[in-house]
Amino acid sequence: MLKRLKLYWPAIFVGMIMTFVGLLRSLPQLLRGELPGNDDYMRLAVVRDWLKGQPFQDLTQYRLYPPEPLQSHWARLTDILMAIIIKPLSPIIGASAAELTALILIPTVLLFTLLFLIVAIARRLSSAEWMPLCAALMAGLCFPLVAQFSPGRIDHHGLQIVLALAALLCLLKSVDAEKWAIGAGLFCGIGLWVGIESLPWIGGLCAAISISWILSEDNARKRLFLFGISLFFSSALCLMSAYPAPQWIIPACDAHSSVYLLLMFGITLSMSISTAIDKIVTTPISRFTAIASFGLLACVLTLIIFPQCLHGPYAELDPRLEDIWLNNVAEAKPVLAFLQDDIITGIALLIVPILALIALATNVEKQSLKTQIFTQESSRTLWICLAFALLGGILQLRLMTFAGAFAAPLAASLMVWGVM
Repeated sequence: MLKRLKLYWPAIFVGMIMTFVGLLRSLPQLLRGELPGNDDYMRLAVVRDWLKGQPFQDLTQYRLYPPEPLQSHWARLTDILMAIIIKPLSPIIGASAAELTALILIPTVLLFTLLFLIVAIARRLSSAEWMPLCAALMAGLCFPLVAQFSPGRIDHHGLQIVLALAALLCLLKSVDAEKWAIGAGLFCGIGLWVGIESLPWIGGLCAAISISWILSEDNARKRLFLFGISLFFSSALCLMSAYPAPQWIIPACDAHSSVYLLLMFGITLSMSISTAIDKIVTTPISRFTAIASFGLLACVLTLIIFPQCLHGPYAELDPRLEDIWLNNVAEAKPVLAFLQDDIITGIALLIVPILALIALATNVEKQSLKTQIFTQESSRTLWICLAFALLGGILQLRLMTFAGAFAAPLAASLMVWGVM
């Protein structure tokens, strides 16, 4: 118990400071009934409708755009977290107070979970005494990342970041025990259900476990197989629980649907076939050729079957909505376009990934680039996830917060070096 407390006290310490500052900033607005953003208001309306009797699988927002109401693509997972607090507390303290409790408690719990995961990941990168604290502080330095966990922020982005780090930690722990690969695939499937903006980090984890197999590292064959199977079945179960049976085969480019289930099936099949021919393809080049070919084929076949998604998740959006709405959504803009509008926030998003790159370039822990990228699997996996998140962030700003979360343990080595 004391050992675990010693490991996680930085997460508790930094989390308490962030929570205190967040409450000072947000509590007055919450008491006036104000929430951080439009999506938070919509989330609260969705939860209220569900608690008042709207079916679990019916996500239609009947008050929005009648007579053809909005068909929401949001996952119920965040609604469940809200309901766990609101439902039992409402008869005791009233509905308004119960909602206020949920608005404060859920982002706070997710914040502490985020910091615990970052500390655990950082410890797998380095045994330096100050590594956990430095990693937690680096996460706090990425202000837009922390903003996703401010009181009242009940949109699903904070939950997605936590799922991404949970999947990453499971994949790192699978080196010691293969069963953790099941957890990694499970969190990936749930992340896809919560929002398809999870695709970049899911792709990063798929690439990371595939490279481990290509390099014939410890238990890589079994880990690759377990991860792939878990990824597909968790994706399928999430889809079946989210929608009634007639909607399972309806394609949608901007939400978890048959499009992405087919893609996950193709990726799982690629991983399974690769593990089946493990004794035939024995060199890194032949293994790379095999699994890359299977994976590329899965992507190509998905786009052939669903060509409407070739131009991205918003390809089917009404052009009028694109001009009126989408072009004015900051988080959906490319990062370069956003920098022209708000360079301060843009720099805050990029500062921790930049520090991680500086740590890599300067080798502050005296590890060669070969060790960090090729030999040390935990470091390599984190760098791959960061690279995928950065590439996604170039296209859509909202993905840069994932980059900040992945970069925090890597950038922490700069601070460790400063206190050694």
